Amino acid sequence: MSRLIKQTRIVAYVCTFLFVGMFLTATNVCAQQAEIKISSDPWVPWVLSAEDDGAPYGIAIDLANEIFSRMDVPIDISVYPFKRCLFQMETGKRDILLMAKKTPEREKFMLYSDVVVNDPQLLYYATQHKEDFEWSELSDLKGATIGVVLGFDYGQLTQYAKTHDYSLIVSSDDDTNLRILLAGRIDLLAMSRSTADHMIKKNPELKGKIRAATNPISVAEFHFAISRKGNATHLLPRINETIADMNSDGSLERILRQQ
Repeated sequence: MSRLIKQTRIVAYVCTFLFVGMFLTATNVCAQQAEIKISSDPWVPWVLSAEDDGAPYGIAIDLANEIFSRMDVPIDISVYPFKRCLFQMETGKRDILLMAKKTPEREKFMLYSDVVVNDPQLLYYATQHKEDFEWSELSDLKGATIGVVLGFDYGQLTQYAKTHDYSLIVSSDDDTNLRILLAGRIDLLAMSRSTADHMIKKNPELKGKIRAATNPISVAEFHFAISRKGNATHLLPRINETIADMNSDGSLERILRQQ
């Protein structure tokens, strides 16, 4: 009788062990396959939406697809207005924000990957209205009207507008700013070089109509930002490793050259 009880206990232990093992394996598989929710705002040339189905595409989308494909992590990328993107990161509604600049305020609710892209921000002028333009100090901009996009960080240009007596004209996007620049309604347009290059490439008639001062406002460093309340914080080391690998094998530069 005692032998039967012992055998029964052994069978029970084995069954329990197998059940726990299956449970842990299933849990691990689910964790590995958990979809990461990625947000971005529409921003030429990094994130655009196809006219037929609205699916996002662009350089940042290609970067994200490549990075997370190498990590074998499934992702969902959706496009929202920039302020909503920041709200999603602050509340943990979504996990990652593409192409984000690091600021002390944002670091309160987001972690940052290593730098993915460096992109100079320049002051552009319309050649129809200015023969030439250069600047070295913010005081050189006194009296100018400068187009900027709502929600974007332009560093010292934004901080010292009142101090140096120039005006920032805020619009919803770079396309709007470009139109009012060409119409002569603003003197200068603050814009990333990547955005301007893409606009000229897609609209060859713009070539020669806009030109940039050589001195940059700043050189923006863009990262993948991770919500501190989201489900992707544990991925940060792997994201950085993958960015480093793509820098080493040249694939990062290859994707960036698409613009």
